[in-house]
Amino acid sequence: MAQIWEYVKIAIANIKSNKNRSILTMLGIIMGISSVIMVISIGNGVKNQVSSEIGTMDAGQVGIYLKDSEHGDDIHFTQEDFEAIREKVPNVKGVTTHIDVDGYVRGPKGSESAYVDGSSELLQYYFAGDEMMAGRYFTAADCESANKVCVVGEKGAKAIYGTADVVGKTLDLTINGITQELTIIGVRAAYSGALFALLMGDEMDVEMPITVLGAYYGFDTDDNTFFYVVGETAEDVEQIAEDSIRLLETRYGVRGEDRFG
Repeated sequence: MAQIWEYVKIAIANIKSNKNRSILTMLGIIMGISSVIMVISIGNGVKNQVSSEIGTMDAGQVGIYLKDSEHGDDIHFTQEDFEAIREKVPNVKGVTTHIDVDGYVRGPKGSESAYVDGSSELLQYYFAGDEMMAGRYFTAADCESANKVCVVGEKGAKAIYGTADVVGKTLDLTINGITQELTIIGVRAAYSGALFALLMGDEMDVEMPITVLGAYYGFDTDDNTFFYVVGETAEDVEQIAEDSIRLLETRYGVRGEDRFG
């Protein structure tokens, strides 16, 4: 015990005789520990925010696709497959194919690059936190008739019109050198998530019936190797994916071959 006390006295004497160095050392330790705590706190905060935004972006739906394999392209999903999933898998709101492609739009204020989503009316449920601020979403009837209508984001509407009050107005959408005039029937509110804003960048978001891409832009909408299943709630998704894949394996006689993901 006496020896420990001697060590303490020696340490105190060294601190007193080297005050400046001692103060700088203490500051370095304090700043170092504070920096580590701050980095960990920021990292956890960003992780939680990203997890929350991703959960919001794909809440209640799951993508199912045909895996690359040595079997070649002998399987293409059909409307009969989608109907079977809707009828036989519990808690399914609907099934939809999807095509995304780059293009550009032109309006009174100029042109903007565009990220185009072609799908069924179920696409409106894809971004759970991205609400409609004006107008309506396209319907099953719009898809069936290949009506040349679209829904745009608030930011994009302001970029080409200078205002978000654009329902009923038209825009020219060009994809692969083909230009068509589309009528804007709805506007989505600007998404508040930083991750989504980063992914989208400055591109204008345009959502439209997938049948328009087929009828007017030449896309093969029947060559389906990927589709979305939309569930009633986010909690249903994992079981829906498992049940849908099992059903497809039975329909195509490929149980145990790991053909779908």
